[in-house]
Amino acid sequence: YEMVFRMAQTLRTRESTRICGRELFTETLKIPVLASDGSVERVITVLHDITEMTLWNKALAESEEKYRCLFEMAIDPIFIHDLDGRILDVNEMAVRRFGYSKEEFLRMSVFDLHPPGGLERAREAFARIMVDGVVSFTIEFRGRDGKTFTGEVHAAMLEIGGNSIIQGTVRILSPPGPECDARPYAQPPEPSGDDPQTCTTCGVTGQDACIARDGPFPLE
Repeated sequence: YEMVFRMAQTLRTRESTRICGRELFTETLKIPVLASDGSVERVITVLHDITEMTLWNKALAESEEKYRCLFEMAIDPIFIHDLDGRILDVNEMAVRRFGYSKEEFLRMSVFDLHPPGGLERAREAFARIMVDGVVSFTIEFRGRDGKTFTGEVHAAMLEIGGNSIIQGTVRILSPPGPECDARPYAQPPEPSGDDPQTCTTCGVTGQDACIARDGPFPLE
């Protein structure tokens, strides 16, 4: 109260006390009432019981911490993305398994994680989850180093903070294929005649080739 009388300003404080073994939280407003000469004539005190809100926020923070711990320690890659496919978050196993840093992932779409031959299946699964809310399917993935592998995806649409997001878990079913230093391309040119597209490093021929006959075609 001395501070309110001295500064003539409203003071807001939060305090906790224990009554009969129960912890209570309060927010107090001390509002000065000024006299005609500008001095503080009296102080009005308003007390709010914020116990329920405080305990709810504390429980929410603890729940988020537990979820983050489970998310980061999961043995399978986990992706969280929006309804357009833009990646919002990934766990540590996704970083280790796919080879991209978290910063790189956040600039990518889930469609960037598949070789060209798997894009149609990825779009079909995406359309299905928009209708059913859940989807499970197997699909080919390609890591940052050009290696391909098969994964089983289990994804569900969730509502968080009024926004719809999709969380997907990838269970790796096959080991990576031959290492290839070439980056995959998004839309390869059509092969012509007897000169098919073949990666000069891993030997893959056709639509999934890493390098076409005229050279590498990086992801767009």
